[in-house]
Amino acid sequence: MKIVIPSDDGKSISPHFGRCYCFIIYEIEGNKVNSRTVKENLCCPHRANICPKTVSVQTREFVEKIRNETVSEIRDCQILIGRYMNQSAIDNLNSHNIRVILVDEKDADVAIEKYLLGILVEIQNQQFCMCCQTNCLKISNQE
Repeated sequence: MKIVIPSDDGKSISPHFGRCYCFIIYEIEGNKVNSRTVKENLCCPHRANICPKTVSVQTREFVEKIRNETVSEIRDCQILIGRYMNQSAIDNLNSHNIRVILVDEKDADVAIEKYLLGILVEIQNQQFCMCCQTNCLKISNQE
């Protein structure tokens, strides 16, 4: 099984999936980590300093293209552990058989350990984005 965690530095869980700079991919065998790989996220429009409000005025085709490219980067993972995602991103990942688990944890390795021990606490999706304190759910629904 593979678990992916969006990150900005290869150590912490990015506060916003749509803005992460890389993905930490854990390969799990049994109840232990077999390998840990950091893969650059080449699909993120935010890397080019496009803010969420600018992205929200892009065409539906643009948004769909970015989502499909992102899914292709992590398509071999079964679980994504993250801190914030808008509902349309969650639905998109779920439709590609990637289960989304949202947590309040900040350290990726700690989150994986807690997941393997069965003590990782799943939270309901945040109404406000933790990284920019804007209502990203409202912004994303304007697509």
